[in-house]
Amino acid sequence: MKHYFLIFSFVLFTISCSSPQKQDPSLIGTWKLIEEDGKEIPLGPGIQFSPDYQYFNIDSQGRPITKFRPKYWELSNDTLVMMDSNFEPQVLESRGTWRYVVEELNDKELRMRLFNKDKSSVVVYQRQ
Repeated sequence: MKHYFLIFSFVLFTISCSSPQKQDPSLIGTWKLIEEDGKEIPLGPGIQFSPDYQYFNIDSQGRPITKFRPKYWELSNDTLVMMDSNFEPQVLESRGTWRYVVEELNDKELRMRLFNKDKSSVVVYQRQ
């Protein structure tokens, strides 16, 4: 029985080492706004995504803008939902939640399209 376990472990180790593992580029980090609806933003603000699914707005000097309540993000397939809990509960869905379709996400650039009810735009961020 020990031999089967050793053989199984060796085969599993060999398969895991030989197959290339593709990792998706991570959203976590600091991103600077460089373009909105085709217009260049030279000293644009930014966003910082943290591993605990919170996000912070970054001012033009690169400092995080903190709020009383946390702001959360979730990336599922190609949809990014950002929720700001600093809004009142009755307007949280309409004014405190933003939904984006992520068109491109790599090590250098994040391009996404906002598709809220009242506004639609394309924004491009660059990793800092």
